[in-house]
Amino acid sequence: LPFFCDASMNTAFDEFLAVASELIEAAQRQSDLAAAEAFYRRAISTAYYALFHRITDDVATIVIGYLPAPRQIAFKRSIRHRTFKGLRDELADQLLEADHAGFHDRQSVLSGLMELCADLLQLQNSREMADYDPRIEDPRTTAEEALRSSREALQAWKGMPEDVKALFAQSLLWHFKLNQKGK
Repeated sequence: LPFFCDASMNTAFDEFLAVASELIEAAQRQSDLAAAEAFYRRAISTAYYALFHRITDDVATIVIGYLPAPRQIAFKRSIRHRTFKGLRDELADQLLEADHAGFHDRQSVLSGLMELCADLLQLQNSREMADYDPRIEDPRTTAEEALRSSREALQAWKGMPEDVKALFAQSLLWHFKLNQKGK
């Protein structure tokens, strides 16, 4: 495991995905369409939060280390969901610069981090739709897609080298600080 994760943390986020999968299965067993839709909506939200919390937990540990839970929680709560949109845009700018400079390894790293941000944003949009939009066109497909996307993004995150995760944490913190100055 990476230096900033322990087995219990990995298990917790895998359990979130298992819960999302169980919610989808429960929805499929419902004869009441409204009840089924409620299960699908909850599955979408759970899939998003599995990824969001895994990444923010890891980022908090990278940035501030193993501190008491209240400090970790306070730091994690400072990471806003929309931060990932700005970070993705900044990574796109860095990717363009790396492309012009011929840094192929950096291009690969930045592309992977941009894709992670894009996955987070797509899942967040799906979660907002599930939580706030009274009309959801195909809740089953949306829930299944959210679960698949979250699983794939979690696997990509787990497989990233530690230095790439540290770069992501640094970029996220830098983006956060820049936005705080503007307030």
